[in-house]
Amino acid sequence: MPNLKKTQKSKIVEKFKIGYNPSDKDALAKALIQNQFNPELFARTGLVVERNGEWQDNYRDRIIFPITDVTSKIQVFVARHTMSNGNPRYINYPSGIQMPLFPYQMPSNSKALVLVEGIFDM
Repeated sequence: MPNLKKTQKSKIVEKFKIGYNPSDKDALAKALIQNQFNPELFARTGLVVERNGEWQDNYRDRIIFPITDVTSKIQVFVARHTMSNGNPRYINYPSGIQMPLFPYQMPSNSKALVLVEGIFDM
């Protein structure tokens, strides 16, 4: 019998496309290159940046949330440090972009809307 909590967590992670970047300085960069992603696109996403001639992860040890607009196009990534004393706690990329007010597409038969400030706090 599958673990219900794990199954529910997996569904939430999949539904909201939540990601995690480990604390290694280049784990994501290496995985993207290994899977033949174009390094020229890295800087445009902000997930990986070039520093001192090498690709490094921008969101180390963070949970990453893609924030979409009403057409489901990703507009910004919000990354929350896994440690409560991590500094900075949140990183938004690209910085300065106005985030969509209601980024999640609600089913048309929804009867309630829960509005919260921020992604979450641990």
